[in-house]
Amino acid sequence: EEQLMATIEKYNDDFWYDCIVVAFDTGVRHDGELNRISTDDIDFGKKLLIIKRPKTSTWSTIPLTARALEVFKRRREVALKDENNRFFPVSKSSIRHNWDKYRVKAGLTADYTPYCTRHTFITRLVEAGVSPKAVMDLAGHGAIETTLTFYTHSTNEILETAISSLEE
Repeated sequence: EEQLMATIEKYNDDFWYDCIVVAFDTGVRHDGELNRISTDDIDFGKKLLIIKRPKTSTWSTIPLTARALEVFKRRREVALKDENNRFFPVSKSSIRHNWDKYRVKAGLTADYTPYCTRHTFITRLVEAGVSPKAVMDLAGHGAIETTLTFYTHSTNEILETAISSLEE
């Protein structure tokens, strides 16, 4: 993440930097969620993103990181000029094209896809000790098995924490 974000920042591409920050910090799917977030979906006072997930037809409430909230505040005026008040009115292919452009410039492999932002979000929640049910809800999954089987990854930090807890 740091390598990719530093590369985008180096090229002064504020739009894609902001777009990918929101993807990393909210874990939303790119097509149908990230590219459809509108000013109506942000509760600035409560610092929340509230969206209907097209894949599951359920509502998700995602507390915003300070970094994501700052992006939404900064982009609010621009979003209000979009006909649907969207913060990132782009297509799935545009996301992929720009991701690949910066991924290559950052020297990252082809298996580092835009969907890695979602995996990173979910794995970080697990690393932080968030309960599996809360992780499932934040990811917008309909079943805990989806979260645990496909999205959570046992990083070295998670494994070390698990063993340390046995020693305590």
